[in-house]
Amino acid sequence: MSPRPPRRLPVGPALAALRQRAGLTQADLAERLGLLSPETISRYERGEREPRVSSLRRIAAVLGVAPEELLGPGVAPEEVHALEVAEPVGHPYGADPAPELERLKAQVQAELDEMDQDELPLLRALVAGLGARRGGR
Repeated sequence: MSPRPPRRLPVGPALAALRQRAGLTQADLAERLGLLSPETISRYERGEREPRVSSLRRIAAVLGVAPEELLGPGVAPEEVHALEVAEPVGHPYGADPAPELERLKAQVQAELDEMDQDELPLLRALVAGLGARRGGR
């Protein structure tokens, strides 16, 4: 008997509701996720496409919710983990670092959105530090 693949879970209705609750348009969410077009968000919401688990986690981070909330009521965190384990690894050396990177980018973006002029010196120092680390690019 072959193992049963994890069930696929539609995100459409919950994604649309959570996005609207956050006061974001599809274009706003796409921009915060670094997508070229809001069409991807539209396809997720219409159920025409399902995000990878790594994308699900990025979306959840931007919306400030747990990934299982995007999958609707009654979904346990273990089910999200089961989907993640079944998903092909995207990094040649093991675990894909992209989810953590995207989570951190979303957190940085949220902090940037809240910054005011008093915090410009901090932002300048951060940018200068990153530039120096990358050789001034």
